[in-house]
Amino acid sequence: MKVHIGVDKDTKLVHSLVTTPANIHDSRTVSGLLHGNEEAVWGDSAYMGKTEEINGKAPNAVDNTHKRATKNRKLTEEEKIRNKMLSRTRVRVEHVFGVAKNIFGFVKVRYKGLAKNTSFVYVLFALSNLYMARKHLLQQPSWAKCLLISPKIRKGGRTWSKRTQGTGNRTKNTAFEPKLPA
Repeated sequence: MKVHIGVDKDTKLVHSLVTTPANIHDSRTVSGLLHGNEEAVWGDSAYMGKTEEINGKAPNAVDNTHKRATKNRKLTEEEKIRNKMLSRTRVRVEHVFGVAKNIFGFVKVRYKGLAKNTSFVYVLFALSNLYMARKHLLQQPSWAKCLLISPKIRKGGRTWSKRTQGTGNRTKNTAFEPKLPA
């Protein structure tokens, strides 16, 4: 079983997923990975020669697939440099697979049928999306900051205070002032 994913370049979130049996070539899944609003498409050399299919599904997308050397033609220095530059963006897909493998333990899969394994993979990559977006999701919303502006918290007309240790047997009452997030 193979998993092919479409990943957003900026957020590293999976936006499309296709599973195929292992005997299907990678280049046959291009149309299933595109949603149509792409500005550019990055792919490895398996997707070389699929420019027409990419332009048919995403007409505004620039085809940034790797060039491949053949038996009769080697890559020029310019093509090698271009492939290296494209790899910097293409590696974002590998980060998502790294999360699936290292964080969630998706190293080996027992084949239970393509439908069952596909549903498992959809859940796995949904969790990977949550993991990748965890910092953004855990940020305090802007509306919650207005609740913390008041210097004293009053409940029932009474000021709540916390006790702090003083010197000796004395304790000092101080009004509780919530700390604003940095």
